[in-house]
Amino acid sequence: MTKPLRKSVLWAVSVAAAGMVLLGSAMANLPPADQIAFSVFRGDSPIGHHRLSFERAREDLLVNVDIELKVKFAVFTLYDYKHRSRETWRDGRLVGLDTKTNDNGDKFFVRAAATQDGLAVESSSGAYVAPADVLPTSYWRPDTVAQSKLLNTQDGRLLEVSVEELGQELVRAGGRDIPAQRFRFSGDLELELWYGDSAEWLRTRFEAKGAEIDYSIEPDTLAAYGLIEN
Repeated sequence: MTKPLRKSVLWAVSVAAAGMVLLGSAMANLPPADQIAFSVFRGDSPIGHHRLSFERAREDLLVNVDIELKVKFAVFTLYDYKHRSRETWRDGRLVGLDTKTNDNGDKFFVRAAATQDGLAVESSSGAYVAPADVLPTSYWRPDTVAQSKLLNTQDGRLLEVSVEELGQELVRAGGRDIPAQRFRFSGDLELELWYGDSAEWLRTRFEAKGAEIDYSIEPDTLAAYGLIEN
C-alpha cells in the first residue's frame, strides 16, 4: 500500500470510528441526506446538474444518479451529456448496477450483478468479473478514497487509481466556509474530491476537454446535511 493511499485509508477508518453513517453496512442508515445535489460549472458558467437520491427497498439500499450537462454557445449546443444510473446495495456491498450514458452522441451502458465469484460486469467495454467489494465511481461513499480499484459507471472499465490526501481546507458553500478533507485521484481517474468532517460529499473538480469542471453543492443538500439552516 502506498503512503498516500495509507493516509486515505486512515482517514476513512477515522470516519467510521467517529460513527459516520456512510461506512460499514449501507443498510444501517441512509447517507446524511436522502438526496445529494450539485450544480455543475465549466469555469464560471453553469452547465447542468449531478443529483443522487437514496431509498430503502426491504434489505436493499437503492441509489439513483441523474447527470445532465450541456455546453452552449448562443443558440448552439456544443456538448451534451446525460447519465442515468441505478445502484443496488446490500450489506454494504454493490450487488446490482444498471447505467446508461449518452456522451455527446456516444452511447455507453453498464450492467452488473453479484455472483459467487464476484461482481459480474457486462458493459460497452466488455464482460468480466470484478472484485465483490468494488466501489463504483459515484463518490457518495467516503471510503472511495481508500480504494485502489474503482468501477467506472459510464463504460464499465475497472480503473486503477492512486489517492493522495491533500489535507483539510475550507469549501465555500451556502454562504459559509465548511471544513473538508481534500483528496486527489490519479492513474486511470484524474479528479479531486472533498468530504466534510462528518463524511459529507461536498465538492468535485476535474478537467474535461481542456476546461475545469467544478461541482458546487446545492443549499438544500447542505441543509439536509445539517451544515446550514434551511
